[in-house]
Amino acid sequence: MDYSNLTLCYGLDLYDTTPRQITLQNWLRLCANLEPFQEKRERPVLMPHGWFSYRRADSLIQHSGCVQIDIDAKHQDKPIQWDDLAQVMAEEPGVVLAQRSASGEGLWLLVAVKGISKTDHRERADHVVAHFEDRFDVVVDHPMSRNLASVRFASSHLAHVNFGAEPWPY
Repeated sequence: MDYSNLTLCYGLDLYDTTPRQITLQNWLRLCANLEPFQEKRERPVLMPHGWFSYRRADSLIQHSGCVQIDIDAKHQDKPIQWDDLAQVMAEEPGVVLAQRSASGEGLWLLVAVKGISKTDHRERADHVVAHFEDRFDVVVDHPMSRNLASVRFASSHLAHVNFGAEPWPY
């Protein structure tokens, strides 16, 4: 699959409750053009788990086939070189995107997962999270991965992308 054309939802900022559709490639273009010191809560937000009619889990129209992984500095017990970790994690099976978070104090991944759907999202997200925690000795923010309607603030940091990633086998 070509994930550059994966259609997701986004909002104009954290308080915008009307999801709009955007391809992953266009989202990355939008992120590249952000003002560097724009307030985090005023940045656009991505809903990486699918298309929604409203910003609530029960309004999911179509699952994206992906799980977001959120790794924050505040949850780690050791210092992490975020750019190095992003580069290494980008090589993992299923990783479509690895990027430092909007604050620069964390990392987020978009991981393609074979056969994932609304009904088994939580279970499969838990398996993906466990893999990344075990493999890289990091603590993942589980609710961000499990919640279908979780959002991701736009980040202007370099994104490591693999639009041809093979879905994680689960």
